[in-house]
Amino acid sequence: MSIIPAQEKVFMVSNDTNTTYGGSAALQAMNQWYTMQDIVDTIGNVDVYSYEIHVSQVDGNDTTGTGALLNPVASITKALTLVTEQRRVIVLHPGGYTENPTVSSGNVTIQTTELTGGNTVLYGTLTIGTAGSGARISGFSMNNLAITGTAQAYVSNCTINTNLTKSSSGYVEIINTEMQCTGGIQISGSNITLINGNKNVAISVSNASAQVIIKGCNSVVTPSASAGNLAIVDCIVTALGGNAITITGASTNLTLANSQVLVQAGNNVAPISVAGIYSIFNTIYDKPNSSLTGTSTDSIDYFQFVNADRLLMQNGTAPSVSLTGGGILYVEAGALKYRGSSGTITTIAAA
Repeated sequence: MSIIPAQEKVFMVSNDTNTTYGGSAALQAMNQWYTMQDIVDTIGNVDVYSYEIHVSQVDGNDTTGTGALLNPVASITKALTLVTEQRRVIVLHPGGYTENPTVSSGNVTIQTTELTGGNTVLYGTLTIGTAGSGARISGFSMNNLAITGTAQAYVSNCTINTNLTKSSSGYVEIINTEMQCTGGIQISGSNITLINGNKNVAISVSNASAQVIIKGCNSVVTPSASAGNLAIVDCIVTALGGNAITITGASTNLTLANSQVLVQAGNNVAPISVAGIYSIFNTIYDKPNSSLTGTSTDSIDYFQFVNADRLLMQNGTAPSVSLTGGGILYVEAGALKYRGSSGTITTIAAA
């Protein structure tokens, strides 16, 4: 970073603004003595990282701040008013921000240098509306996040403590974000919501056109859906007493694949309740105590590619449809049975 201003004067530093020095008249005409404060003031207003808007709750100022690296503003709300066509990256420095900012310009980035916002916290609600579509937020903690209208949004490496609402009809992607939402996660908007990695608590889906995909999470706590499509893949699903997953509505779809469904202590399997359409693949759960009451013939529940020295199978109910080109092995009332592709049921071993 250069400290030579545009007119190419050389900064000569002194504690005294009246300092003189020897040399030719030409050299004295080219140069000028500055105090250290002169230099700080000048650099603070130079366009360093000119496409960034810097925010510091600790030493920023919303009245005199320009958003420059050495002259930050104090609030996210103020920073959002400084967004221009080229200046769209807001950098948050550590601190606690008590405000409720709304992103109202498209394709804005709000970021920190932290992984999950341990030292940078928004004590309020961040709203991304239609005008703020395409927003990307990363690296800080917040109380609430609201995505509304038709907004698309991309969230990564954040912590959401209280509530996430997605009522927008836009695509939303949430990567490696810890959502310990004590008030839950409400997906009432349509389109795709992708949640990949980390933890989420009490997600609920209520839009028939919603497609919610949860993948690779170490803890998915009591998810539910009353409409739409919910897919849980490569996850650990946790119950807080009762059913770990609750699906209502005959047309609501659940896909549960390559996952474990456990009680809160993690030492036993937990039941699920599904009144809609389900596709359950290679998932361990408490099937005898589960309620799978969906009547659709499209529902299926099976393990595939088992490689073990012994196979433990829980009691289930006889499948109502056949598997084209294959067969279904199951246990009913303690007896091992097989249903072939033509619908013939054979008892292999009595109870």
